[in-house]
Amino acid sequence: MRTNRHIGAKEPLTYLKERIDRADLGEDIVKDRLKSHVVPFESLRVGGYALNPSSDERRLQIQSDYTAFRAARASLLRAALVKLCEGRDWPNVG
Repeated sequence: MRTNRHIGAKEPLTYLKERIDRADLGEDIVKDRLKSHVVPFESLRVGGYALNPSSDERRLQIQSDYTAFRAARASLLRAALVKLCEGRDWPNVG
């Protein structure tokens, strides 16, 4: 059984690659599914943390990537919620 803890231990880039490799319909389907959940695909295409020999620099890189992801997702969520409040359908943003 795959748990969130197991999934969360992976770099985002590794997780995305595994999902794409396992998706019968390819990368476009994974992108569309993330988009429908207002998850910015490009902001998840980060990683390479293990290649950084300095634990402090690695930590800073992870924090920076996560901060950028949160900002990108917050912007998309805001846009989606504004459209909903205006009475429009759930937008496929991302």
